Amino acid sequence: MNTDVLLACYNGSAFISEQIHSILNQTHKNFILYIRDDGSTDSTLDIINGFDDDRIVLIKDSHLNVGVARNFQLLMEQSKSEYILFADQDDYWYETKLEKLLGIAESKFNKNLPSMVYSAGEVVDSNLSSLGVKTVGSNCIDSMSDVLFLNGGVQGCAMLINRPLLSHVLKDNSYWYMHDQIVTLYCSIFGRVHFTDEVLFSYRQHGSNVLGHSSLGILGNITAVLFGNNDLYLVHKKSFDSINSFYINNYNILDENTRNILKSFILICKSNKLLALLIIIKSSFKLKSSKLRLLLKVLVCKELVGK
Repeated sequence: MNTDVLLACYNGSAFISEQIHSILNQTHKNFILYIRDDGSTDSTLDIINGFDDDRIVLIKDSHLNVGVARNFQLLMEQSKSEYILFADQDDYWYETKLEKLLGIAESKFNKNLPSMVYSAGEVVDSNLSSLGVKTVGSNCIDSMSDVLFLNGGVQGCAMLINRPLLSHVLKDNSYWYMHDQIVTLYCSIFGRVHFTDEVLFSYRQHGSNVLGHSSLGILGNITAVLFGNNDLYLVHKKSFDSINSFYINNYNILDENTRNILKSFILICKSNKLLALLIIIKSSFKLKSSKLRLLLKVLVCKELVGK
């Protein structure tokens, strides 16, 4: 099975060595690890160059400090394989992650249909000690209506996708908030999402995370469990901007039902709480497969669209 692992990094010297080792030590050995550095000013590149493994391909180009989404997009353009995985610089993969996800892909994917499989991860501290929390407790996507309020989609570090899905994504000209949001949108609209609740990686939390499970005390922990983040808004502005851009740029290839769902989502974000609640009650929208969870988040959030 031809497989590419795409690792985007920037100033990751504290943890990237452990992550690369965990990838190279997978029970499934047949893959290429593409790494692209976004202009690190620490010893990240020295650490990468210290590995002697012909499966590692370090991408060198003229783009610097393009950000996480564009970094992964440039990596996607290098991929040539049937299956693709995304790797964060500070996580740690269990040795069977590739084997397990590839097994599901081989048994459940329609090779002509854009497809994804993702797994749960264990949230850990900087020393890889468990914090007793999973990244997801169950499948959070039953349909495209579940995707829009996730503020980023399925975590890229948890997913394996196929070539048809990547081909769709690389044609996209909309604004990318995060690469995994765009991938999740395309798969939920044009393909099929699969899930395994087996924990296959450690999701590390530390002071330098770009995005993650932060802690804001009791209320923050409650909102994290219920709604998937600690911020008291319904939708992050950059997430909204990305979905709105996706809707505008892909309007002609979307079916009527998908257009209507996206239009309703945009209306919710631009309305007041009362109207948002009424639209959600009458719609198919859910958050992590629960309409009640979404309604509660509307009630407790300070703003519908946060900064």
